[in-house]
Amino acid sequence: MKSRLVKYVLSGLALLALAVFWAFTHFFFNPFEGTFEYKLSTLVPRDVDFFVTEPNLIDDFDPLPRLAFADKFEASPHGRAILEFDAVRELLDSIDVDGLMAELDQSLAQAPIDIDPLEAFGGREIALGGYFRGSDLAQADWAVYGRASWLGKLGAEVIRSGLLDLRGQGITMSEIPDGFTLAGGQLPRPIHFTRILDVIVVSTSTELIRQAHVFEQGRGEDSFGLSAQYADHVARLRSDSASASTESVAKTTALVGDSSIDDQFNFYIDQQALIENLGLTGAWPDPRSEVMVEAFAGKLFQLGMVRDVMTTASFQNGLRFDATGKLSAELMTPLQKRAYRERGFDRREIFEFAAMAPADVGIFVFGRAPLNDLLGELAKSIDPATLELLESPIRDVWGYSDIYPVLGDISASFGDRVAFFMRDHDYPPDTGADAPPHDDAKVAAWAAVFEVDDSDTLSRFTKEISANQAAFGIQGRNPGKGGVFTNEVESATVTEYHHFAVPGTGHISTIEIFGNAGRKYFIVTNSHELAGQAWVTYRLKKGTLANDNWFQSLVNAGMPNADFVAYLNPRAMRKTTRAIAQYDAELDSTLAINWDIERPRIEKMVLKRDFPGEKFGAVSPENADAFESVVQLEIDAFETAMKPRFVGELVKRYARPYDAAEIARAALFELSIDPKAFRLHGRIVTPFDEAAR
Repeated sequence: MKSRLVKYVLSGLALLALAVFWAFTHFFFNPFEGTFEYKLSTLVPRDVDFFVTEPNLIDDFDPLPRLAFADKFEASPHGRAILEFDAVRELLDSIDVDGLMAELDQSLAQAPIDIDPLEAFGGREIALGGYFRGSDLAQADWAVYGRASWLGKLGAEVIRSGLLDLRGQGITMSEIPDGFTLAGGQLPRPIHFTRILDVIVVSTSTELIRQAHVFEQGRGEDSFGLSAQYADHVARLRSDSASASTESVAKTTALVGDSSIDDQFNFYIDQQALIENLGLTGAWPDPRSEVMVEAFAGKLFQLGMVRDVMTTASFQNGLRFDATGKLSAELMTPLQKRAYRERGFDRREIFEFAAMAPADVGIFVFGRAPLNDLLGELAKSIDPATLELLESPIRDVWGYSDIYPVLGDISASFGDRVAFFMRDHDYPPDTGADAPPHDDAKVAAWAAVFEVDDSDTLSRFTKEISANQAAFGIQGRNPGKGGVFTNEVESATVTEYHHFAVPGTGHISTIEIFGNAGRKYFIVTNSHELAGQAWVTYRLKKGTLANDNWFQSLVNAGMPNADFVAYLNPRAMRKTTRAIAQYDAELDSTLAINWDIERPRIEKMVLKRDFPGEKFGAVSPENADAFESVVQLEIDAFETAMKPRFVGELVKRYARPYDAAEIARAALFELSIDPKAFRLHGRIVTPFDEAAR
């Protein structure tokens, strides 16, 4: 009897479990239905105007909406410097992160069970895609695709089944094919929902809902995930990784970390669609700008040439990004087409030029430059008054009517490879009798490196300058004395051209270096000490940037071929950048004084104390000179007393950009470009634990 009762109970429980399972499956979803096995990008149409995906959003927050690295960022002095910028403070205030967190906590507290929003939806993979619809970006059609946990799926099905009454919030629910729509309440637009296994799609467009199911049935055929722009971009990144040696990849991973290409943040935008929908017109940068840098940049590049951009980024121990994009050759000028067709360089050439830079440089830039075209366009971007000052000695010395023939000689002297680097100017001051005259400006030591193509033309050019020093303003410490000097450094000759207008050092130095395979390099620098150091560094192959671990790792893990590369180590130039901040603060300290208030106050004080009977603003002629002299003495004393107060505040403000930049331990940027496409690679290493020490 007892065993029969147990049998009946177990049978009843089994039937009850089957009934519950059937009911749950009928009203909600099959708990054993499995997951969508492809990337979310295969549910997105290939012709979207924008697309974003993040595979591990849950790891980026701790908790939502606070970023996981926020504590380390705020503990870092460099992170705090970034947060002190006015623009950053205004942005954070407009977002109101604390208010968002409080609102989220309040909403989650009303749930019957403890819910992690990112665990329920989107934390393990989320994507956004859509189309621009006019100049108002808020009217864009979009869809959010997110992986959902069983709790997220249950929530969506509860809403769809009508078990959750939203009418109290003014929201109505209606059915659509394969999903449902919510409208009203505080929703600015109707929002449509559908579910594909463990993927929930939320969209402003029923068409995007319909297409998601079409792509799911067709295994992603004609989707964005299988499009050329996405597949080609990923293929290029994998090719770059394969081109680096196993040793260099291992070293880079040990230093800065790495992650799989398929496990990173991806962003795509159709640049032309964005410009057309926003109605943006005009050139940017403006080649007709009165600002020389903007005008010159505008002649080399136009944002309107960019058709689309696909970017992959990861945030492990800093930022790494790789962008590829298409260009519209029909919108390019002849200059741009010629410049973009130039042959790039490989890693070997980068290391060759980096061998002339000391290991402690803060900036190293290397690129190909069609000098004749670039110098010509640069001259056209200079304002007429400055150009006249440059052309005056050219007419006197060479007899040319303008600057362009001289620029042609310079271009003929050099090849199309140019490097530039900067380091701390920590050399001992010149104290000799022939030391160059200079101002007290604080500057970094810089050098430009050119590969020599025509030694004879270069030699004639430099001899003309030495023979006509007065025409170029070159002179020694004493007026009328020559300003060209030479000195020997390890069997090499450094030539100095003394000119007071050169900030900080008062001279320009040059040196020629004979390199590998018969190459010759010409270095121009504002420091004869750096010229000698470059020579010794290159010849002895010691203390050179080319052998620096960070530089080697970042270059080897970057692009195999490029047209431009920039390496930054902001911390290496701390002495010089802080000296520049101090110098600028002392120069500008008096500007912080409101003289519209202080000068009248001082004048009234002087009148009352030293010139009784005189009226403010109407001092008698016989006392005017004496009054002005006393007032000036008081103004000078007031400036002296107030200067320390204002200097301290200004130093903090002027040093803030340098403090912020030093959040990076090292950074590398590379660009490859041709008339049809471009590629941009960057890696910024930001070890927060190290920065906080």
